[in-house]
Amino acid sequence: MLGDGGPITIPPNVIVSIGQDGTISSVDESVSGRASTPIDRLKLVNPDEANLIRGADGLFGVNNSTTTTSDLNVKVVGSSLEGSNVSVVNAMVNMISLARQFDVQTTLAKNAETNDQQAAQLFNIN
Repeated sequence: MLGDGGPITIPPNVIVSIGQDGTISSVDESVSGRASTPIDRLKLVNPDEANLIRGADGLFGVNNSTTTTSDLNVKVVGSSLEGSNVSVVNAMVNMISLARQFDVQTTLAKNAETNDQQAAQLFNIN
């Protein structure tokens, strides 16, 4: 992760919290007061889609010629999970449907081959 000052380093044995503005704070478990200590701030950006490229690892990055600046309008949504963009039930139904269509096509191809062989035998008898 990149912060405003570069890569973020989190000390060991601390509890981490992230604010809406991207501020990363820590609480040391060994300290009794549990005062929050700011570590860094996430670099929240909103790049232009035309400047995004997909890497070999599937992650997005920006063109080497493009620099990204922090955007104050971008917020972090805490305690939320990103949902899947795939419906498992619809994907399974679609996969079963495609498998059945494949079976039908395979059967039709075998029938066409059998008909071809039988026609060849009839023409060779005469």
